[in-house]
Amino acid sequence: MRDKELREQFARIGGQFDKIDARFEKIDDQFEKIDARFEKVDARFEKVDARFEEMLRVIVQTNAETRRILAREIINTRDELGARIDAVDQKLEGFRDETHTNFDDVYRRFDRLETEYYSISAGLSRVEKKISEEPQA
Repeated sequence: MRDKELREQFARIGGQFDKIDARFEKIDDQFEKIDARFEKVDARFEKVDARFEEMLRVIVQTNAETRRILAREIINTRDELGARIDAVDQKLEGFRDETHTNFDDVYRRFDRLETEYYSISAGLSRVEKKISEEPQA
């Protein structure tokens, strides 16, 4: 009877580990989605960079007044983009902090489960030892 109960407990613990594995898979999927988003952002920045290069080429070909006007626009645009990038960096920093906190929680849970596992294993060993030491009728 005890053996059956212990097996059921181990099955429940195994189920908990399966759930944790599923959570990690979901987190991995989320990171893959984030990576894909970063790749899209990277592509957009490359396009913006190409546009700036084209704008610089045009500036070289135009007269001095037009150059000054375009240069001001480029500086303003870069400043605006810099501000937007800084905002994205801040959001990402917050996301990283949240993700690290979540991982810390998961690791704490793993530690707790590992402690419980070792306690259950030790208890099971004691039970098996007692059962093996009992005189058999």
